[in-house]
Amino acid sequence: MMHFTFVKFIFVGVINTCIGLSIMFICFDLFAWNYWMSTLSGNGVGAVISFILNKNFTFQSNVPVVRGFLRFVIVLFICYVIAYRVGLDLTNYCLNDMNVVKEYKSEIAIMVGSVLYSILNYFCQRYIVFKKITTKDIEG
Repeated sequence: MMHFTFVKFIFVGVINTCIGLSIMFICFDLFAWNYWMSTLSGNGVGAVISFILNKNFTFQSNVPVVRGFLRFVIVLFICYVIAYRVGLDLTNYCLNDMNVVKEYKSEIAIMVGSVLYSILNYFCQRYIVFKKITTKDIEG
């Protein structure tokens, strides 16, 4: 059975993704920013929204804000680099000889990276960032 926090995480993720992807594509297609600056900008804005909603709604975490936010930023950065690097490489590899989609490879890579990022990010947030603090954690 699927854990209910995953359902809430997906709900928050839909909101976060709509905002983040909109910013990414606006930066990439409208402002002609490069792949890395566009994805970083969209994820940066999404990160603030994600932290607030996931801490208070999804995981209902009692982790102190400063401690949680520092872990959150580190986890997001690691997830971002891994997911978008793999997404770019995977897209380039899979679509290498397909001239039909060549002009959209970066947009496809953004989408692939976003899916990978969401999956990796859920597990890292649940088990690293917003893991509930118990009295055992406080004592030792």
